[in-house]
Amino acid sequence: MSAIVPSAVDLSRVWTFRLGTCPSVKELLASMSVNKMILTHRAQLLLRQGVPLYLTKKTGTFRLMQVKERGFPDGATYLEFCTQVILDGYELCPPEITFPFRRTFKNQPRNHTVRIAMDPLHGAILVKGIKNRAAFILVVGNGNYDDVEKAGKPWIDAEDSQPDDHYGPEDTFLVMEKGAL
Repeated sequence: MSAIVPSAVDLSRVWTFRLGTCPSVKELLASMSVNKMILTHRAQLLLRQGVPLYLTKKTGTFRLMQVKERGFPDGATYLEFCTQVILDGYELCPPEITFPFRRTFKNQPRNHTVRIAMDPLHGAILVKGIKNRAAFILVVGNGNYDDVEKAGKPWIDAEDSQPDDHYGPEDTFLVMEKGAL
């Protein structure tokens, strides 16, 4: 699951977002359409199943972090990375952050993936007949995307996330600063 991270990614940048500005999934999907953001079928399924949205307006501060920054020069499992993020004074992100982050992360390099460090959502995404949990990821120009019209454009996908999934040292996650909400 390792990704090559182009040097153009600014890991020092911090974003502040106001959450809770979209009170329903229907309005969120309409906002995505207006902003010309592409949602994969899996992400749409999860949204329609009731992704928890912060209905109270809150402000949060977020930053990008590579796995190696948390002391894993050879990579780490999702559980190891998220545990270390929390021990280092950060928090996991609410799933709602995916959408404003996607809107503002306009210069994401082609073939670069950002995963949202979050508690996996328990959705009915069927893969080979098995119901899987999924966590949101952000991908631009992912070579695995079959739709030629969407290849190379900013889109949001839902990726199956298991605690023992391994990520390389260069893999990038969005995390939340402690006490941000």
